[in-house]
Amino acid sequence: MRKLVLEIVLESETLSGSGQSYGALIDSDVVYDDFGLPFIPAKRIKGCLRDSLEELLYFFHSVDKDYKIFQLIDPDLCFGQRNERGNEFRGKSGLVRFSNLKIKGYESIKSNLHNLINTEKSYSKYFHSESVLENYTILKRSTSIDEETGSAKFTSLRTIRALKKNLIFEGELEFPENQNLEYALALAVSNFRSMGTSRNRGLGRIASSLKDEKGNTTENLIKELRKKCES
Repeated sequence: MRKLVLEIVLESETLSGSGQSYGALIDSDVVYDDFGLPFIPAKRIKGCLRDSLEELLYFFHSVDKDYKIFQLIDPDLCFGQRNERGNEFRGKSGLVRFSNLKIKGYESIKSNLHNLINTEKSYSKYFHSESVLENYTILKRSTSIDEETGSAKFTSLRTIRALKKNLIFEGELEFPENQNLEYALALAVSNFRSMGTSRNRGLGRIASSLKDEKGNTTENLIKELRKKCES
């Protein structure tokens, strides 16, 4: 099996929402674990990368439907086949296994928090999940504007909890040895520049890359793919 690491750097505050609210205080929240450490679910990353790849392939097809890249890149092989049956989508799974993207250095941070809390019980009131989460997130508030009056609409105040800028997340991708799978992932990652909600308000800008034991491999894979398509 081949393993690559997907790294995402947040270039702006990002709302990778959980779809849940936090009581009456927060209308849209991030996803985090029992320690208060945020993460990006594997399912969400898989969906974002598939959309990114299909967007590129659509562009290539609009320019040249016979472009050689269509012989090499198959989104279904990578991400799975989606077949609609009634109101459900059922299909064959893709060959790439995605893991949750966690804060860089997650295991070390988690271990330190665990040791602090269990070594000195009095520390637990300082290192509960909410206090830990505050180090990685920021609260942002917004309102809807009434076009006639130019003032905020009544009861339109919304509060979201977003991930802070410059955070780095990492997660493992595992798949059978297959060069075309690597090309597909590299293409998807090269076009993956935003995620989450409220992107029209400046949130969700990211930089992403694939890494192996030698370092960043995205650019080299793209160069190899270009040569194959031009040969």
